[in-house]
Parts: sequence; structure tokens; C-alpha cells
Amino acid sequence: MESIWIDTALLSIPNYAVDEEVAQSLFDRVTFFETLLSGDSPVRLVVSDYAETDLWQNQCGPGFQEIKDFVDLMNLGAVFSANDLLKSYNAILTRAHRASDVAGIEVRGFSAFESSPPIPRGMAPVAMLKFTKLAFASVAALRFIEDSWHLGSALPLSVSERFEIVTTIEEITGAACDKIGVPPVKIINSVIALARYSDIISAEEALRIWRNATASSDLYLAISMMALEARRGMYPDATLNDLLQFKIGPAFFESLVANQCAKGGRFSEQVLSRCSHVIADTGRVVIGEYGKPQVVRKFDGASGHRFHVSSGGVGLRAMFWQSGDVIEFANVGPKFELVIEFGNHGCAIGASNRCLC
Repeated sequence: MESIWIDTALLSIPNYAVDEEVAQSLFDRVTFFETLLSGDSPVRLVVSDYAETDLWQNQCGPGFQEIKDFVDLMNLGAVFSANDLLKSYNAILTRAHRASDVAGIEVRGFSAFESSPPIPRGMAPVAMLKFTKLAFASVAALRFIEDSWHLGSALPLSVSERFEIVTTIEEITGAACDKIGVPPVKIINSVIALARYSDIISAEEALRIWRNATASSDLYLAISMMALEARRGMYPDATLNDLLQFKIGPAFFESLVANQCAKGGRFSEQVLSRCSHVIADTGRVVIGEYGKPQVVRKFDGASGHRFHVSSGGVGLRAMFWQSGDVIEFANVGPKFELVIEFGNHGCAIGASNRCLC
């Protein structure tokens, strides 16, 4: 699953803002990341095991009075409610996954830290710079294990940015430390510091997620990204909210694996592209009814449909259900043994694209 490690410094009060505009963008970033905590988000939010200790021991904890004073200092009292912001900070600290639960490693000590581009000089609070570097180092190390990690940045960035990190890990905790090695360990890796998740949406990122998918939520995210790229080919200003609503049926992932449509399979990129064009409503995929007469699913009245994934040879087809405006990808299969998986009521995996905007 795609994961975002939240820089502890993003949860700091004061944050790295130097003026009203930067303060507003960093508060907006906190409230955006809070939306990724929703149950239908296809992205996982992760915070340090030591976040609260690091914040409050350095007098940077996001308490109500601290937030209110900082909001007033930045002349943002008419824009943000201190109480609402407090709820956002608390939601991240209480509901996000912890590093020890899902990451398996967390860097707690480093030396000779370098980044390109360099982290801006003169930022305050100075105490938080150490934790920003720890977050970069942790994500850089995690990306050696799997490339599904990004950093939820505390830096005053207007757009997401890739940083090349060079550092030596001196202290590391977690059950997966053996995958990194015994400190000191030199780490050289790239890390994307996210300002908004939508900044990294691309066909290349979609294909990476598809090939590395381990769950239906990964498939959902990959199709969403690829579909947006396809939609933007017709309408450059299109957003995720312009796509058709869809879900991933409970048998879809298994059918992909069985028919060389997952990981690096022969038809992997093809089926991702075809499904994405369906959701982008580009008109490039010819869709037919499934069955004569068309099959209708009893428990929700959804109608069956199919489209070609490949021609000749195996002749793969993809099947989906449609109920109203919502599509549910059911399964992929060869034309000579064509079936549509019915699924079960409430078992399809969907998400809200608003989480990614």
C-alpha cells in the first residue's frame, strides 16, 4: 500500500512558516493529510513512534493555546479556527499508523546529512530541523525495502519536490532493521517531499503502483492516476473528480494474477490502460453487454458489461458491473471460458478521489 510518512515538524507549532502565506499553506497541508485518514482513502498515513515526545519536549506541541497564538500571529484568525486545527492535528497523531506497526524501521540518529536541493537555511523552530532530517532519512531507508514511501513534507514548498538524500544512519529502531544493516550505514536515495498528493499523479507512477500492488486499494489508486492522465489528454484541466466513480470487486485482483495482468505480467500494462480509459470515459474502449440477454446482478440490480483487453491468442476480456453511475471491475478472463464474478454485497473496494486532490 502507498504510504506517506508525516514529518514530525509539520505537526509543530510554530511550524516553518515565515509569513502569512506560508503559514496558510502549511495549515492547509495538515488538513489535507487529515482527509487521508478516512476509511476510504487508498493511501496510508504514518507518523513517528516518538512524535508526541519530540514535539512536546521541544516546546512545539500543537496545543489549543499554542495554535491560537500562532494563528493570531500570522493574521489568519479569519481563515482558520484554532479549535478546528487542533482537531486536525489530534486526528493525525491519534489515528495515523505508527512507524513500528507498518514501516518496521525508524531512523533515530544520523551523521553527515546532505540533500539536493539543500534544506533551506535559517528555518525555525531550529529544534524541528533534526526531526525533518530524521524523517527524510527514515523514508530514504524505507525506499530501499519498497518504493511505495513518500514524505509528507513540513518544508515551505509550493509543489512537491524530489530530494536526493545522502546520510549515514547511526541509530535505527524497528523489527526490520536487519534489512538496512548494522549502523553505521550510509544511505543514498531519493525522496519525494509531498506538498499535495496530486502533484505526483502520472502514468509512470500509476504503472509503478499497479506492478507493485498487493491489495485492491493499490489497483484503485493506479487506475485513478492513469485515468486522470487519459482524461487530461482530452481536457487538460480535468481533475480526479471528473472521472467516473468505480470500485474494485473482490475477485478482480486474483483474476489479474491468474491471467498475467498483475506485477510484470504480459498483459499488465494493457489491462491498466484499458480500465483507465473506461473510467476516464474517453470513448476509446468499445464496451459490450455481458450475456444475451444482459446479465443483471440480483442483490443491487447492476448490469454486466465486458470489453477486450487483448485480441488473438488467449483473447482476454475484462468484465464489470454498472449500477447507476458506479462501475465495479469484476474480473479478467479468457474469451473461451468467459464468466463474470458476481461478488458479494458490500465487498467491493472503493475510495473517494477527494482524498487525493
